[in-house]
Amino acid sequence: MILKTKHSFLLLLAMMLFMALPQAKAQFVNPVMEHDGADPSVILAEDGFYYMYSSEVSAGEGIRVWRSDDMVNWTLITKIFSQRPENVTYTFLWAPEVAYINGKYLMFYANAAYGEQEKTQICVAESDKPYGPFVNNRILIRSFDSNFGALNADVKNNIDPSLFRDDDGKNYLIWGSFNGIYYTQLTDDCTALAPGATMKSLKHGTLGLTGDWGKIEAPLVVKRNGYYYLIASKGTTVNASSASGITYRLLMARSTSLDGTFKNIGGTDVFSGIGSDSDKMSTLLKGNDYVLGPGHCSQIVKDAKGQEWLFYHGFSKKADGSWDYPGLRKLFISKVEWDRWNEGWPGILPPSAEPIEMPTVDTQAYCGDMVKFIYNADDLKAFSAFVNAGNPYASAIIMNDIDMSGVNDYTPIGTASVRYQGLIEGNYHRILNLKINRPGVERQGLVGTANTGTQIKNLVIDVSCEIIGGNFTGAFIGRIDGAGLIQIINCGNEAYVKGGTNTSGFVGCDTGVSLYFDNCYNTGYIDGGNESAAFSGWGIDRLRNCWNTGRTMGCQGAGDGKWFSLARDYNENKNVNSYDVNSANAPVAYDALDGYSEEWLADGHLAYFINQKAGYDAWLQNVDADLDPIDAHPVFLPSHLPVLTDGTRYYNNKATSTYTRNTTDGRFGTLCLGYPTASTSGAVFYEVAGVRKNGSEVTSLVVEEIADQQHLEAGKSYIFKATGSQLVCTYYNAGRPSSAVSTLGLVGNLIKDGVNVAEGNYLLVNNQLRKVTDSDNATINLNRAYITGLAQLPEYQESAGAKSVAFGLDGSIVDGISNSYENQSSSSLYNLAGQRVGEEYRGVVIQHGRKVLVK
Repeated sequence: MILKTKHSFLLLLAMMLFMALPQAKAQFVNPVMEHDGADPSVILAEDGFYYMYSSEVSAGEGIRVWRSDDMVNWTLITKIFSQRPENVTYTFLWAPEVAYINGKYLMFYANAAYGEQEKTQICVAESDKPYGPFVNNRILIRSFDSNFGALNADVKNNIDPSLFRDDDGKNYLIWGSFNGIYYTQLTDDCTALAPGATMKSLKHGTLGLTGDWGKIEAPLVVKRNGYYYLIASKGTTVNASSASGITYRLLMARSTSLDGTFKNIGGTDVFSGIGSDSDKMSTLLKGNDYVLGPGHCSQIVKDAKGQEWLFYHGFSKKADGSWDYPGLRKLFISKVEWDRWNEGWPGILPPSAEPIEMPTVDTQAYCGDMVKFIYNADDLKAFSAFVNAGNPYASAIIMNDIDMSGVNDYTPIGTASVRYQGLIEGNYHRILNLKINRPGVERQGLVGTANTGTQIKNLVIDVSCEIIGGNFTGAFIGRIDGAGLIQIINCGNEAYVKGGTNTSGFVGCDTGVSLYFDNCYNTGYIDGGNESAAFSGWGIDRLRNCWNTGRTMGCQGAGDGKWFSLARDYNENKNVNSYDVNSANAPVAYDALDGYSEEWLADGHLAYFINQKAGYDAWLQNVDADLDPIDAHPVFLPSHLPVLTDGTRYYNNKATSTYTRNTTDGRFGTLCLGYPTASTSGAVFYEVAGVRKNGSEVTSLVVEEIADQQHLEAGKSYIFKATGSQLVCTYYNAGRPSSAVSTLGLVGNLIKDGVNVAEGNYLLVNNQLRKVTDSDNATINLNRAYITGLAQLPEYQESAGAKSVAFGLDGSIVDGISNSYENQSSSSLYNLAGQRVGEEYRGVVIQHGRKVLVK
């Protein structure tokens, strides 16, 4: 290029000088969010975004979930628990903390009634995604409850949970209260209290800070260079009468062990002097001329360069210089710089009006504008237009059930020239009322044309939808062109689908990729031409744990007399535990189930059958729920439950009750379960494995410790050794008669206090039997195990294998199951749970050790 003017030369020189200068780095100014960001918790999720969770502002609103790709600019994307789980009983949801553990996002939060210190509880729920839905909500801690016996009887306002994992892999829940900071151990997956867990205080492992000093909250523990650093919040905040009365601030202390002694920078024990109002913890951050009441910090978050950041809330100034109080608690972010002020201690540069260099982030390529959150029909249409405009790698995250009512111009995602290659994450939602009516037009469906890399997950196309097209029509994908891998996981089609050649409930035609289906179902009517099928009209490489009940027209016959009703180009090598159970797809439906009937869908039989073949719970079903279209057949929704059987009926294992039994640490007791357990705590369990004899005299009971207490069997008898003051068992409702805890069939069970144990019976001492003598204080006590009736078991020898033994109160014995029938009085009948039953009982029962059918 020839420069023709002086101006051109000067312009080029200026550009060269600009390029040679260091480029200005992006900056931000606090606060980074003007909305209410109270009690923030921040994580970098597996999808490459940062997520922040904040307390709900008003009762019933739900915990807020925000998203960012730079840690500074935040967008509200959803609210969690605006529809409360059934065990959330109090008014407010506060202080969420989210952690990624074993492939699950766990949300810990406080459920409280404001101003009522006894009405607080700490809960945990889980999700496959950082934005929910969060399910399996359970209560970990209650104020004034029996989780820890008398230990927490005086602890008020248990709130603000946080999670800490020590170097040895043990997990701890730490929380604040009106009586100090406490912690307890959690299970490896952090979803429950560890067996035998006790409640401890950070004050030398003891309980009971009182006075104003006891009111301390939002604890965070960070381990560094051998020290446990505690960061917590204290002081008046939103309940102050004026801005000048706000004293809320971040404090810190450290210790060489988790249970203390915690000391300040000067080396003073910060929790000494119970009842003192003086602050002995060192100050990490307090209010200044720019921020008022800074506190309740998040976990420390590292950016791509390893720089650490702390998020917290506070009040800021208005344009006129007055404080924005009372008002919204805004979000602030500050660098954490170890050794900034004192050797070995964290320091924070107080927020000011000075710009701060942005955190360095390294978000994944598919983040930012390439991920679209779909809340409604307009969002779905806009996403299709965005992809078809030349963005085939875009991903859609569906946040609600999407109702397409009134939409008559839906254009499928992906075209013959722009073939879709992204992720559609359904989040267990449904597409409703989608109507595509283009007879004779190819490539019709939710996605018109797809290519390598496409994934569709956790999505149902509802029975209210209707998809009509030409060749290559499928409810999910019309046609696949390319090579590579495409996956469809946890998806269901219930829609009517009509088309020409290659019509299907999922993929009309696959022309070259490896096409994998996992845990998918079709109940829709497929009205297609030649080479049509339930899952793919042409080309399939794996169909695993899938089922079809829909009528499939146009499926191609094979030489062996079977039809490719599940997928064209299909054989046993590509089928893994998948079934067509619609006998109308004749002459022989491929892999039909012998004896199948419609009842299999509703009563849980189909889910149980496929799960048994799969070796794990591929399908879930709330069998006992009202049979609406979702509950009437196996689903993959996390709100549903695995299906179990007692041999005669099917049921889900929904936890329905918790049984608490008072115990004494170190004492033995006995228990027979009428229902299978979900979990136990407060005891070590043993299973009867036989007896030993000296001649004809029984000398000891042989027991084996049970390593996994999470699934103790119903109808079996167990001995337990208490590890605390209470034994807590949570039971699954198995649909059996009577109560959850059997009062019959216990090993040595004698349920009435104050009754003397007769001589000749046995007392269990340190897992050894000895006869009761006059010298024993042999009054029956539920915390000790007394064994009766062993002399009636001559068949037990030292070589006997493991065998569970149940004893009735009258000395009758249930020692096994045989297949003979004996007509005796019903007074000796027991059901399979070990419970005595009356004459009105029908079914399979145990009668003096034999399996009996009562008609």
